[in-house]
Amino acid sequence: MNLKVLFEPTLQHLNEIKKWLQKEDRSSNEGFFCQMDIIENSFQKNRLIVVTKDDVAVGFLTFYYSDYIVNIEIAEVKPSERKKGISKLLLQGSFDRFVKDGVFVAQLFCAPASSEKIWKRMGFINFTNGIIREPRIYLYKILVETTELYKQENVAELIELWDSEDYGNEIPPMWRWEIVRQEKSNKLVKPIIHPCSDKWSVAHRIGSEIREKRIMKYFDEGKHDGGHFLIVTELDK
Repeated sequence: MNLKVLFEPTLQHLNEIKKWLQKEDRSSNEGFFCQMDIIENSFQKNRLIVVTKDDVAVGFLTFYYSDYIVNIEIAEVKPSERKKGISKLLLQGSFDRFVKDGVFVAQLFCAPASSEKIWKRMGFINFTNGIIREPRIYLYKILVETTELYKQENVAELIELWDSEDYGNEIPPMWRWEIVRQEKSNKLVKPIIHPCSDKWSVAHRIGSEIREKRIMKYFDEGKHDGGHFLIVTELDK
């Protein structure tokens, strides 16, 4: 069995996917044949990743980028080829490509909802309550090494995050990360990444002085991606 992950699939691969999606739709009324327009559009925009078995398409994934985030729209393995490790190969190959393109986090919503268990086996986790205000099940997976939480009491330069608005400094932050820059650079050695509501408070602290503190939505745009994550890659001194 010869399995490959392709980032530039051919029209033949697209037609093979369409054929087995249509067959699945007719036999069980399941699958993503109803989303064929999205799949075809992804193919045209080079946002379709395919896994082949002996050069025949047996799985695919569609995606789009948003800053440091990749949004996975649709992913499926041909019904007759499931439980053979193909989905794991497809996702790992895709993650490697995403990281190479500068992506830090993958996110998606579960459709159908029953797919939640499958995605969690691949390392995805749920967003904290209050970050995404929708009934659908949203999951994410951080794809790169990140700065670890700072748990010491020493005075340091930190990014601090609250899980609520805290303009009056009434409660301590929930999460803290020490700023460690690359030599002679404002870029961090490892990015700070954490799921975050746009209404939560974020602060840049140096010792006992808070240099800046705002809700996520208005925190300096150079320090976050504007989505559902706090992402800090560099910071002026």
